[in-house]
Amino acid sequence: MPRGFRISARIDEDQNLIVFNISGDIDSKALVDKWIETYAGLEEPWLYNRLLDYRRADGLVDVNELERFAVWWEGRTQGIDYSLKAAIIVNNPLDARRVHTVDSLFPHDIRKSFDSLDDALTWL
Repeated sequence: MPRGFRISARIDEDQNLIVFNISGDIDSKALVDKWIETYAGLEEPWLYNRLLDYRRADGLVDVNELERFAVWWEGRTQGIDYSLKAAIIVNNPLDARRVHTVDSLFPHDIRKSFDSLDDALTWL
């Protein structure tokens, strides 16, 4: 695992929200493993909006790992008609533009980037 990489997940049952805080040099495999672990523990994970806070993270998530999560997620949600929001908090405009590069992997997500926690929570 890269030095300083950390990820935590907090599930807010009242708001149907999962908050992922990511910091340090991104370890894509560890990140996706945590997503899978978190969602696997929920009976109906498609009911939970996501907030991913990358403000203290460095680097990019490997596309192969994103594809691995997309395959797992599709298998978990197969046959379910759902829509969820994914708020991604980033520090710079380039990262904000990258948010939509994975739209085709997660066609049921409505994804939007933010530069503040308050704006992201308001949108969710």
